[in-house]
Amino acid sequence: YNELGEISRFRGDLSSALQHYDQATFYYEEAKAMDVHIPKFNRAMVGLALGNNDQARVTFGQLIEHYRSRSLEFDLGTALLGKAVTLARAREVDDLEQLVDEATSRLGDEAHEPDIAVLWGYLADALLDGGAIPLGRRAAKKCVHRWNRLGNQARAEEARQKYGVTGE
Repeated sequence: YNELGEISRFRGDLSSALQHYDQATFYYEEAKAMDVHIPKFNRAMVGLALGNNDQARVTFGQLIEHYRSRSLEFDLGTALLGKAVTLARAREVDDLEQLVDEATSRLGDEAHEPDIAVLWGYLADALLDGGAIPLGRRAAKKCVHRWNRLGNQARAEEARQKYGVTGE
């Protein structure tokens, strides 16, 4: 079901994606699967896309605890970045730069995950809209850089045009 959620999400059918992620979570939990965190993360991404900031914040907080307890550094970086988006959208910018720095150090320069580029874009939008220009421009540059690393030149160019920046 998680894969069906991914297909639905990337096709823009967020309602179906949520249903599939919920079903995946249910079955993963029933089976006591180790990777139950995956559909939960994906559901939080849909929450961000729908502007459901509170739900996404709760889920990212739970995922941060889960990933820390298992020393899953890359996954922890993605959850920290997701939480940073929720804080920036709520205009809670105290300690936000520290959170972004921690996410950045844990993510490294992995290129295999489009959600990271999306999260950097969400963060850039929230920060720039909220007037946090230096950190917002930094996030925008990371967004462009990630799309470039993924080989998605169209999305990289779209981000360059939107934010008026080049990559890192």
